[in-house]
Amino acid sequence: MMNGRSGSRGARAVLAVALGVAAAVAGEAVIAKTNDSISISGLTCAAPGNNVTLIASGGGGLYSWTFASNKSKGTLRPSSANVTYTAGPKPAKDVIQVSDSRGLTRKASIVVRALTVSPQSKKVRRGGSIRFKAGGGSCDYAWTLPKNSSGGKVDADGTYTAGRALGPDVVKVTDSLGNAATANVMVK
Repeated sequence: MMNGRSGSRGARAVLAVALGVAAAVAGEAVIAKTNDSISISGLTCAAPGNNVTLIASGGGGLYSWTFASNKSKGTLRPSSANVTYTAGPKPAKDVIQVSDSRGLTRKASIVVRALTVSPQSKKVRRGGSIRFKAGGGSCDYAWTLPKNSSGGKVDADGTYTAGRALGPDVVKVTDSLGNAATANVMVK
């Protein structure tokens, strides 16, 4: 026969486990194990002046954000588990550190570089292809043809194929933060 007391302890342990918390019963108390590490999520690339939100999770909560290295001369605007990082004007690699109330720390690096496209200009025959490459910015790119005189196309990986008409085309790369760079193509 089960008394109310042992059933109560068992119910607390089952409730703690059901909530995703590792638990052990010691007398009347339920001891919950906390996370032993912190993780940071967010972009790892930005152009000068861009804002990037980083989010901390795990650990013991009550997060504190600081620079471990601030070579771009960026800024931090912390708000609890989040921080808004604004990339400075200098190309560099900044390192941001988060610490919790238990002394756990985690670092995240953000590379600050203006968005570029290469080559910046190229001549190509009708139907010919060129592979453009992007660098810098938020490291997440979309390609378009804002000027398409030849009837060409550009693929998601930056491969441009000229159309059948002669004339200038413009290939544009845009990153996820809205930065853009262009390249000129002359179809001959």
